[in-house]
Amino acid sequence: MSLPQYRAWIKSEKKMVPVAKLSLAPESEAGIEYLDDGQARFVPIRDCEIQQALDIYDHSGNRLYFYDVILTKTGIGVLVLCDGNLGLASWVGGGYHCFCSISKAELEASEVMGNIYEDVPEEETAEDLQE
Repeated sequence: MSLPQYRAWIKSEKKMVPVAKLSLAPESEAGIEYLDDGQARFVPIRDCEIQQALDIYDHSGNRLYFYDVILTKTGIGVLVLCDGNLGLASWVGGGYHCFCSISKAELEASEVMGNIYEDVPEEETAEDLQE
């Protein structure tokens, strides 16, 4: 079993980066470190959104992360945990609500369409949706 992998949405820069180091020290020091042109950069935890990778890949070999937008035979949804199980959700009334659970086999046959941060219309960002 491998260590969990993460990526982070840097709010101020509006970009997704692979996390090289995750620090959950006292809040003043908590954050992520990522490489930018070979240089380590630190971002405080309050300035990013962290997404954990699953050990599951879609039919094209793309690794799945929580909050990816995926296309399955069931429909299009956001990959989330629903009562401890993987599921698809949609944004309803200020939060994500699961509309179905999903199996590993279904996820492996799915297609990653994007994620909730990078692939939303500019006039409606994920940060706006979550406020």
